[in-house]
Amino acid sequence: MIRTNFFSHTSVHKFQDLSWEQEEWGIRAALIPLESTFNENGADTQAASSIRAHDLGFEPWWPTAQEFYFGDTRHLDGVLTWPWLRHRVHRRTNDLLIEPRGDFTLYHALDKREFPDHPGGAEYVHPLEESVALRTWGEKVAFFNPMPFAEVQRDYLRDYLAARKASTPHSHCC
Repeated sequence: MIRTNFFSHTSVHKFQDLSWEQEEWGIRAALIPLESTFNENGADTQAASSIRAHDLGFEPWWPTAQEFYFGDTRHLDGVLTWPWLRHRVHRRTNDLLIEPRGDFTLYHALDKREFPDHPGGAEYVHPLEESVALRTWGEKVAFFNPMPFAEVQRDYLRDYLAARKASTPHSHCC
């Protein structure tokens, strides 16, 4: 399995101490369309060298009172990107909801099942092969709100990206 969403945090000493140090490490993935109608040739290489994990936010919002942004695309350094996962906090329960791209689950005809190791998480399973293609879950790390975690089986991701004519350069931050 390949981790496409991950976050860790380490802290040494107490926050109030002058010797306090912290380190954060995060991984996020997005899709980069490879067709020239969307991006120039080499967009995936350009994105891999310039886009950082903190930039890969696709949250819907209201930029103006009359306009709603669905968070389905984003231009970063001139490169069009699509979200790999969607995540949001449920307004009533405050649960972190994580959803893969609909075209990924459609392409592989995946069934959504509970992820036994992580309550509230999900496994997306191929119904004939009974193999797990994708796992998603939320996890609280240190003092942060729950963060989205995901891992995808390499062959399912590779086949999907080829059919979608896209790349997913991982981005990390620290």
